[in-house]
Amino acid sequence: SSLDLEDLSSVQVYAQEVTSKFQEEGLLLQVLVNNAGVMAAPFSRTRQGIERHFGVNHLAHFLLTKALLPLLRDASSKSGTPSRVVTQSSNALLLVPSVDTSTFYVPSKARAATAAEQIDLKEDESATNDIEGYDKWKAYANSKLSNALFAKELAEQEDREQSAVVSSSCHPGICNTELIKYLVPGWLMEQQRNTPRFSRFMTQLIPGLRLPEDGAKVTIDR
Repeated sequence: SSLDLEDLSSVQVYAQEVTSKFQEEGLLLQVLVNNAGVMAAPFSRTRQGIERHFGVNHLAHFLLTKALLPLLRDASSKSGTPSRVVTQSSNALLLVPSVDTSTFYVPSKARAATAAEQIDLKEDESATNDIEGYDKWKAYANSKLSNALFAKELAEQEDREQSAVVSSSCHPGICNTELIKYLVPGWLMEQQRNTPRFSRFMTQLIPGLRLPEDGAKVTIDR
């Protein structure tokens, strides 16, 4: 099935399916890259009512990693080679001194909802894009700091348990992918989708923007 990072239930189902497939076919999961995410997006909530940056960028990857950790440990044990978990962070984490939980916007009724009465908060009138005090860059920075702290804690945990799973985080730079769609005019993104060669032109047009393959090299080197 497909993986929807805006729905933690989808993450759980996906992880279970991956685990079953790898176990049944004798496959080894040796690398997990937590790369997907959103940046500087208008305010919205995930299926569980969590602010979107924190829910997608951090919580979904946290849950996915936790669920797949037994596969990663098993792979390192059988192969004799350390398995790797690379979590994409960002220099944007420097925008916040610590994780500010006040930006998570988790409605009380979402916390109280049982599995039998899931509330689709995307339909909730309160889930607007102009929540007072919402700062898209602060929300993004919070999620990226959470990524880095998670990667550090996972590394320390695996070291304590003498596991051969290596955890790290990195800043791949601002890459010319769908991640920047909230930062540039829509027509530019559409042109890029329709004309692949336009991607290279975009990196020359916008200072500091990198090609996806250049950002990927940073991840591979980790």
